[in-house]
Amino acid sequence: MPFVFENLALLFGLFALAVPIVLHLLQRRQSEVIDWAAMQFLPHSDATRRRRWLDEMLLLLARMAIIALIVLAFAGPIATSSWLAPLSEKPTRDIVLVMDGSFSMGQRVDKQATPWDKSRQAARALLAEASRGDRFALMLARRPPVFVQPEFSGDTDALLAKLDALPAPLGNPDISRAIAEAWNHLRAKGKAAQREIVVLSDMQRHGWADPTTLTAFENVGIGWRADTDRAKSDGSIVPSMRVSPVAQALPTDAPNYSLAPITVSRGMVKIGQRATFRMALRLEHFPRYQKPTAIRVFVNDTKLTDLPMPDQSGLKQGQLPLQFEHRFEQIGRHIVTVGVEAIAGSDALDVDNVRHAIVEVVNDVPALLLDGDTQVSAESSTYFVRKALTNKSDAGVRAVPVTHWRPSEPAKTKPAVIVLADVPSLDVAQQDAIDAHLADGGGVLVAVGPRMAKHFAVWNDKAYRRGEGWLPARLDSVGSSKEPVSPDARTFQHPALELFRLTPDLDMRQTRVNSWCKTAVKPADRSATVARLTNGEPLLIEKRHKKGYVILCTIPLDRQWRSTFPSSWEFPVVMNDLVGWLAGGRGTASVLPAGEPIRIEQGEGASKRLTLQTPEAPARTFDVASWPWVFRDTGAIGRYDITRADGKQIPFAVEPDAGESNLTRCTEDDRRKIRARLPITWGDRDAVGSPSLIEGSSREEIWWLLLIAVLAFLCFEVWMTRRVAIGRGR
Repeated sequence: MPFVFENLALLFGLFALAVPIVLHLLQRRQSEVIDWAAMQFLPHSDATRRRRWLDEMLLLLARMAIIALIVLAFAGPIATSSWLAPLSEKPTRDIVLVMDGSFSMGQRVDKQATPWDKSRQAARALLAEASRGDRFALMLARRPPVFVQPEFSGDTDALLAKLDALPAPLGNPDISRAIAEAWNHLRAKGKAAQREIVVLSDMQRHGWADPTTLTAFENVGIGWRADTDRAKSDGSIVPSMRVSPVAQALPTDAPNYSLAPITVSRGMVKIGQRATFRMALRLEHFPRYQKPTAIRVFVNDTKLTDLPMPDQSGLKQGQLPLQFEHRFEQIGRHIVTVGVEAIAGSDALDVDNVRHAIVEVVNDVPALLLDGDTQVSAESSTYFVRKALTNKSDAGVRAVPVTHWRPSEPAKTKPAVIVLADVPSLDVAQQDAIDAHLADGGGVLVAVGPRMAKHFAVWNDKAYRRGEGWLPARLDSVGSSKEPVSPDARTFQHPALELFRLTPDLDMRQTRVNSWCKTAVKPADRSATVARLTNGEPLLIEKRHKKGYVILCTIPLDRQWRSTFPSSWEFPVVMNDLVGWLAGGRGTASVLPAGEPIRIEQGEGASKRLTLQTPEAPARTFDVASWPWVFRDTGAIGRYDITRADGKQIPFAVEPDAGESNLTRCTEDDRRKIRARLPITWGDRDAVGSPSLIEGSSREEIWWLLLIAVLAFLCFEVWMTRRVAIGRGR
């Protein structure tokens, strides 16, 4: 029977087995044989002597067995076989079975089983071999993780049914958060003497050993070590974790197509306005260039066109650029889908072949222009911006002095973009309103000027906050030059300004300015300089904050600082393109990043009943108890369509993590890095039939069984002692 000992040092007590042997030998030496004359007339029996010798040997062995069993019982023997589980009156183990639900688990190579199929096979085997007292909880590890079976259960049939009902792996990786939640779940709800986390995964490097995940593991490990120290001090149970691979037999260089995220020139467009869509086709592990079967474009499930097959001449760093345009003629949110079709067997993953973009079409782009002046006039900072954005039909653009803006007052139209034109400062309520606006997917354009320059320290303290705030960069000082500088169109690296970069005639040399705000973009700011002046100084700096975007313009939007920008013919084009891009943050926010929940505001939801269709479940109807309505189970990649009671649809999408398309798996060095951060036991081979999961996985204390054997041998020893004494005539 396989077993282990918890206190190996106590096994030195087995040297006490020599005591009965020494006493036996000493007893034989003390017996003196005296022959006398009458002995020759007694019958002589060899059989009698052999029986007495055998009795003495059995008695000696019984005494040695008693000592050995007592020593072994004190050494804490643990049986690793499951045959003793029926004798247990309490659960032997509580196990959280973590199934990797990232979409790389669906890798298909020829006719081999996918890692997902292998993980389910291994899970079935583990459930089949479980002891009677074992209880399981079942988790799907993706972003965010979800408990399929949150309560610990020993009902194998019910667990197998839930295992078989699991959807195909459609998630993005988040194994660090999954095992952290499994650890907390075991500590909070586990009741057995042994508590374990068993992870079945393809052990892909991205999601296990990439820098971001290793940092997350480091943080999880700090919490585990603190929990372990507390558990040792108060005598509570410390869970353990084992990870077994399910894809070691599959190649890591299988050919795979994938699409890069779609970039839209304008996320919010007016009716009849054209939007440009750009993306890239990625090819990995192809020995030579091989075109896919087709690249199809759909708008609201209606086929728009097939993109022409890209030529190999455009292949750079494994990517081929793709582009198309479309003019929208109906108001509302429109979902644009691009999908790659390939010959069966030439594409290892299917989920990363589809990308979505959501565009909102409106009559007018609603914008709020906050002026730094005390009143709005032809001399105020927002005058030229308003002229550039409005025409006779536009009613969605309004300009107000920042001192008159009261965020708590209801507005007829909720702005998609807020423009801060030379605003000296914002009060607390206005700061909170800007933050909430960005959290809702709105955009903000900040333009500096002489009023703002007097309060750079306030802006840095309230809005920049050492890179943690929404202002893209720290405002240092005002730079100036005797020779005027101009925007350098060659440095425009923003999707909304590509027209200037790609058109040589639009060089903006006629735009001149003598002063600008000096700043520097630091890595901690998580910002990007998307346009520069001819002297190399930043002109436009962009940052994503929460669900919205902020663009900082380092020159005024009026004629201050001797700027000719508002007088140039490019000014209306730049303003409309930037505002259209920033307004599209609402559509961008509908493409959910990092497992964020769906959020529907009251004005958008309109009715108290919503119907939701997800990528992996039938349509469900929800009665809205309160606004905003939130749906958090967004772990599956694909489309989420919400239908209001009036039939209007509100589309959302969850996009695949581009790194998950790289099928490279963890090396031994990667495992050492993970093991240095977390106390993990690795499976030695593929988890299907792995002894690290099935054979010898049960643990049962058997000291009580040894003590029962001691009692039995004591009874036998008493009986043999009496038998030997009678045989000796005592």
